[in-house]
Amino acid sequence: MIFLKFLITLSSISGRVIDKKTNEVLPFVFVYIKDLNKGTLTDERGFYVIPKLKEGKYLLCFKIVGYEEKCFEVELKEGENKILNVELNQSEIEVEKIIIYSRKKEFEEEKTSALKRET
Repeated sequence: MIFLKFLITLSSISGRVIDKKTNEVLPFVFVYIKDLNKGTLTDERGFYVIPKLKEGKYLLCFKIVGYEEKCFEVELKEGENKILNVELNQSEIEVEKIIIYSRKKEFEEEKTSALKRET
């Protein structure tokens, strides 16, 4: 019996995520492939890598609080190591109403009169 072994070379996607306005790196951005249970976080320098991907089309998304989520369709060929650098736009967080309550606690100072009698 002869067994043929097919070697499939896997691909990867990597890159860096920065703030579009300030050009500052964005650490801890959630980078994930929609419809696959695969993702990662950017490191403290904004870099990410998603390894071991098969050839095909993927929807790659970038998400972090305070920024607009961005998704890109990425097509990988067998053995390709694609680099995708991304700029994210800051988003405004809207809240309806914030109410802050404060209570003033009053302290009574006890006054004592100490008279010294000299004789």
